[in-house]
Amino acid sequence: KYLQNKFEHAGFEQIIFTIHPRGLPNEIPGKCSNSNYGLRMAVNQMNIINDDDMKNILVTTCDADSKFPSNYIAALTWKYLEEKQPALTTIYQSPLFYNWKLDSLSFVTRVTGLLRSLLMLGALIPFNINTMSIFSFSLSLAKKGNFIHPGYQMDDIICLIRWMGVTQQRLRISMIPVPVVSGPTSGETIEIEIMEWARQARRWTIGAAEVFHYFIIKAKHIPKIAAFSWGFVFIIYYGVLLCSAGL
Repeated sequence: KYLQNKFEHAGFEQIIFTIHPRGLPNEIPGKCSNSNYGLRMAVNQMNIINDDDMKNILVTTCDADSKFPSNYIAALTWKYLEEKQPALTTIYQSPLFYNWKLDSLSFVTRVTGLLRSLLMLGALIPFNINTMSIFSFSLSLAKKGNFIHPGYQMDDIICLIRWMGVTQQRLRISMIPVPVVSGPTSGETIEIEIMEWARQARRWTIGAAEVFHYFIIKAKHIPKIAAFSWGFVFIIYYGVLLCSAGL
């Protein structure tokens, strides 16, 4: 109610809130299941049934600690129209800058945040490896891919693999030319930083394992060249570049 009142005159056509019930079959708690449920409920409430309408609707998923620039929607729309509405071939990604209160954090945290931004700009986006946390896509693509698998946790990479299977091609990641500020998964002190890295290492290890498992299952539904080329760069980036970077 508070948010509805606050944004009543902000120019939105409609504000929809969904409450994801707990314990639905074949789901695990997490962003995948939340996004899947929210998208399905929004499509149902908006009564969107025409595929031509869906290609004109862009969906953006984000985290609770995301801070969008005021021109994000304009930049996304411009990019989508400039590229002739590639509804079923492209996912859109803004560069993520991990500098939420970065000036007050430790040197290690600042370096890590800058390094992650550089890797996104230099590898993840240009080599179409995967989106990260905050990304946009057409509703047509989500609908064709049966939305988001609710049984996994890494929604960004799971979506990419899932949608490559239904579109029968390797999806392109197009950069939106405006940055989004994202809170770093880091601690405010060195001690908390070490604890946070241990927590994130466990989370990312589980996530990487589930992504690899999902890819192996879905690879047979993706054209061989697309599956091999994506799998190759994915393993090089995560299995070689990132793992060897700590040596």
